[in-house]
Amino acid sequence: MGDVILKRIELDDQNSLVKIQRMINNDEDLRNVFSGQRNTVSRLLNACYVAFIQQQKNTIGFVMIVDNARTRTQEVDIGILKPYRKQGYGTQALSLLKDIVIANDLVVEAQVSNTNTAAIRTVVNNGGELIRQDQEHSYFALGQTESEKKK
Repeated sequence: MGDVILKRIELDDQNSLVKIQRMINNDEDLRNVFSGQRNTVSRLLNACYVAFIQQQKNTIGFVMIVDNARTRTQEVDIGILKPYRKQGYGTQALSLLKDIVIANDLVVEAQVSNTNTAAIRTVVNNGGELIRQDQEHSYFALGQTESEKKK
């Protein structure tokens, strides 16, 4: 496994959004990773940070910080192509994203399916603090939470 980098995507105009959609749609594996996300175009439009995860110049996934108007929170979305899962790439990418979150004094939520033990482990290994849980999902805070600020 090699080191990953986050390649920031600027969504500063409609043209860049169309370009990203075209890139995603032209790669079947990447399209499948994105299709698991809820309403990708809407989430891209509400994203305050989007990056492709790259390993040796190959795009192997994505990370996003998205404003969720319904819950009034910022959420993290991450997706890794199947051949690269369970190799530590998600952990590396989330670690880089957490550095960005902390540097910008953000607190974001990561929603993880309770059956996805690898994703839960990744979030916890990156300092995710469990804030609530329901039958289907666990919700973790990433960033400098109130309890960390008091230390």
